[in-house]
Amino acid sequence: SGINLSGSGSSAITGSGSLEIQSQGSGIRSANGITIDGAKISIGYAGTGGIWTDNADLTIRNNSQVKVTGSAAGGGVWTQNVSADITIENSKVIVINDAEGAMRAAGSIRLISSDVRAVGNTSSAYASGTLTGGQIIMDGGTLYAENTGGGLEISITSGSVEAKNGAVLYTVKADGILSIQGDAVWYYKFSYDQNTEEITVAGNGKGEGEIAGNMVWREGMSIPENTTLSVGWSYNAVLTVPEGMNLVVPNGSKIDVYPNVKPNQTGTLINKGTIDIQSGGSLRSTNTGNVVNNGEINANGGSIDVANNGTLTNDGT
Repeated sequence: SGINLSGSGSSAITGSGSLEIQSQGSGIRSANGITIDGAKISIGYAGTGGIWTDNADLTIRNNSQVKVTGSAAGGGVWTQNVSADITIENSKVIVINDAEGAMRAAGSIRLISSDVRAVGNTSSAYASGTLTGGQIIMDGGTLYAENTGGGLEISITSGSVEAKNGAVLYTVKADGILSIQGDAVWYYKFSYDQNTEEITVAGNGKGEGEIAGNMVWREGMSIPENTTLSVGWSYNAVLTVPEGMNLVVPNGSKIDVYPNVKPNQTGTLINKGTIDIQSGGSLRSTNTGNVVNNGEINANGGSIDVANNGTLTNDGT
């Protein structure tokens, strides 16, 4: 294997330098916990796992940049002990596993203000997915999850994704997760280019997005081109654009404030900042959807459509 940490206590890899490991076995294995703190690490592996622990938590934090690629039945990044968590905080992490899930925690997977790309290959929709854990928790940040096999992006055994603070989730499959609890944007029908590290609409198709819960648009968020972002279709949802924030609806995209009447969903868009609808973009309020404008909406060649019991209350410009 690459690095085998066999001491009785937790181990740490720290510093501002970089570490590269190319292994025919594991990349980094710790008998107990391991913390990667501020380090830049690249791992290629062929057996057991890229980074894994036997008996305690695995933590990546403080602007670490970690890339793990390989093929192993264990998983790309995983913990073995029944209560051991994976925590990624304020870091960028890419995990690619061609033979099994990308991340697997016996405890929970916690993603905090981080940029995470996870690509796995599983066939069991119930028992395993690209991410598998007791809970999947997102606190802000972005997660792209893809399963190249027949399984889900996030396994059913993990339950709903728990999200807050403007979490953004991308998946390939429209049914790639069970559900979302909390506040998030979920985009599906997307793909990831491992060379450019860009997330784009899959193929030449149309992307879809859902707002869940009470979502506040934050700095760095965007609606991709050729994407419909729905407010209220699958979840009771309120999307708020705060004062000083700008939301752009690009060419070929639209915001659909369009509740699904069958489960009595509600959908509301509250604008206190600026919404710019570019040429070819649109904003629609229909089917009891509600748009409240206390800021500025600029059509800019795009369209605004209110129909079928939708409302637009305009106290702005």
